Amino acid sequence: MGEVEALIHERGAELTSHPFIQRLDGPASYAEFAALLPRLGFFVFAFQDVLRLSGRRATDPELHRLIESMERGDHGHEQWYLEDLQALGVQLRVEDLFSREYEVTRDVAYELVGRVELASDDYSRLALILCLEEAAQQFFGRVSGYAKRAGVTRRLRYFGGEHLLAEESHEVFEAAAQKRLEGLVVAPAARAAVASAIERTFHAMKRLADDLHHAMISVAESPGNGVRS
Repeated sequence: MGEVEALIHERGAELTSHPFIQRLDGPASYAEFAALLPRLGFFVFAFQDVLRLSGRRATDPELHRLIESMERGDHGHEQWYLEDLQALGVQLRVEDLFSREYEVTRDVAYELVGRVELASDDYSRLALILCLEEAAQQFFGRVSGYAKRAGVTRRLRYFGGEHLLAEESHEVFEAAAQKRLEGLVVAPAARAAVASAIERTFHAMKRLADDLHHAMISVAESPGNGVRS
């Protein structure tokens, strides 16, 4: 699993060159930030089911415990998301969540849930979750700074530094748990499936990042908003 994590970190580092991540590092616009928030809603809630179903499907006691600890660590974060939207006066409408405009977010979420359900081994499920945590590090490590530069003065929980700290404090990232995880040996028969889970998960996250970047550009280029692209 140490080699699995190394590959995941490598793919996570590649995300830093994605235009969406680079945009989060650049000049900020409140209009662009506000456009992102409801677009993420379906994924935010589906992620809770990815964790729940992964834990339910796990058969290896050690991996089951690790996945459950990650589920506990993320419990309630979707409420942080709703609190942030309420604080900023951003609406989250069901008809928007299921609109054509937001279909990429739904498609990515459905794909991840499907991969959890169809995975043939616990290691592939764990690798998928670790990929999502790695992508989250890239996002949450930047979005709070972007929000501040965009003029957001309210204290945010989901899109603020508190969420990044919560992600980094997951039990699976603690020294003792890391040592146990790195020492686990993926069965030879499962290694190809684990590698595929990593590549497919990051491919899905890049699709989501493409869509979010496109949404930001659309806002920037809309007439009369005064936002520079």
